[in-house]
Amino acid sequence: AEVPAAWSEACLRWFRDTDSSAHAALSYFDLCVSGSDTSLHEESSRNLLVACGLVDDAGRPCQLNPEQVAAYVEARNSARAEAHRELLARRKLRLTEMMELHGLAVTGNVDSISNLPNGGRFVAEGAKRRLLSKIQPQDISIFVNRHGKMLGSHPFLKGLYRLLQQQKGDEAIWRWTFPEETLTEAGGEDFQEDAIKLLAGLLQRVPETEVLASTGPGHLSFELPNHISDTRVGRLLACLPDSKLEGRASGELMRTEVVRNVDRSEE
Repeated sequence: AEVPAAWSEACLRWFRDTDSSAHAALSYFDLCVSGSDTSLHEESSRNLLVACGLVDDAGRPCQLNPEQVAAYVEARNSARAEAHRELLARRKLRLTEMMELHGLAVTGNVDSISNLPNGGRFVAEGAKRRLLSKIQPQDISIFVNRHGKMLGSHPFLKGLYRLLQQQKGDEAIWRWTFPEETLTEAGGEDFQEDAIKLLAGLLQRVPETEVLASTGPGHLSFELPNHISDTRVGRLLACLPDSKLEGRASGELMRTEVVRNVDRSEE
């Protein structure tokens, strides 16, 4: 059975835009299916209900057979899925924009200085380059105070904690790879932007080409700059309340073959 296009459009308007008139149509449908009283629907929504095939021109409920009900439900589920896809696309676009804004849009090979993000944040060390870490322990504390009560932030915070924990005392660089959803679905725009600022000021992004080759699309990889001392790592660790974080850490950790070049002046 086919459903009127107005029904699919109303479902999409509700799931995508939280349109109140569209919600009235969905609520009316639920009342019809459950056998509840439908006489209290607002007169202002009658035209939409007629267009959706839920009432006739006189305002009387249309009798839907099981096949029609199933078609209406399927159309509603399809609209919900489409709205979710659109939401993810918007969040993905915002993630890309925020990464670019904060100097994390690494897509090439970092052996070339021209491919390093936000070149002003890097200084030369002979043939090498190093990231000037801007994040201080108090910056992590501020982030935790602002977002730590939101359970959706815990996988991100636990992942960062595990990275710092593994890095401390190890001469090799550790890499943290996690799905983009860690930033796009954990919370609102404020969380996403603050998390990206934290990453941009503390970690160095692994080039996208390297991530695609090792993990696949939809993932981000970060490492601590190799000059950061264990003393500094310890101070950063102390600001993350690991015991109060719930769930699993986001992503996976990998020990690389790159040896740290610790700046002893940070001790």
